[in-house]
Amino acid sequence: MAAAGISRVRNLDRPLRVIDIGANVGDSVAIIESHTATEALCVEGDPVYLPYLAWNASAFRSVAIENCYIASADVELATTSVNRGAGTARLVTESTAAESIPVRTITQILQDHVQFADADLVKIDTDGHDVGIIRSMSPWLNAAHPVVFFEFDPRLTEEVSGHDAAAIFHELEELGYPEVAVYDNLGAMVGRFASGDPSLLEMSSTLGKPGQPPYWDVVAVSSADREVLDTLR
Repeated sequence: MAAAGISRVRNLDRPLRVIDIGANVGDSVAIIESHTATEALCVEGDPVYLPYLAWNASAFRSVAIENCYIASADVELATTSVNRGAGTARLVTESTAAESIPVRTITQILQDHVQFADADLVKIDTDGHDVGIIRSMSPWLNAAHPVVFFEFDPRLTEEVSGHDAAAIFHELEELGYPEVAVYDNLGAMVGRFASGDPSLLEMSSTLGKPGQPPYWDVVAVSSADREVLDTLR
């Protein structure tokens, strides 16, 4: 589990500080809390999930909730709305959308939650917006270098933004994240790679094809946190 590894490698004498973007009902925080003492900032924009998130968060020692979507460098979320039907929710741009959504930048969020400016871990799971969110946070990531756990789904990224998801690996390298660990959608480790490894980019191009996983979960680390990857399986 990355969270426990971060606590050991960083030799923390305080709870692990986590920013959970796309927190949903708080299930990720529950998993992290089961491995190590945690302070979490849960960012969730969908009001349908908020009562469940708040109820679940009350069971944990320290959880703050930010009701917004986080700004993406690839999609103009401020002109987007949420429509729901048949048990699903999606971001749309039609003028008939049922409700508008709140959008904030990571800088704005951290002004209200300054204790997370030096977060140890950022988890992002936002159905295709992950890459754009990483890009929007790049100045902060370049300065703070938390471990970044995100969902890498080229098909969804292309669908929501029209951008090439694979470019994010070179961008992470430039931000000071030289290595990544990659897992398939069932949680099996695919491997550990240099962020600029051509074989990583080649493998990523097969995602969603017959016999291949639809997406990866990726753990990106700075040079100071390379030992975190040694703790992963």
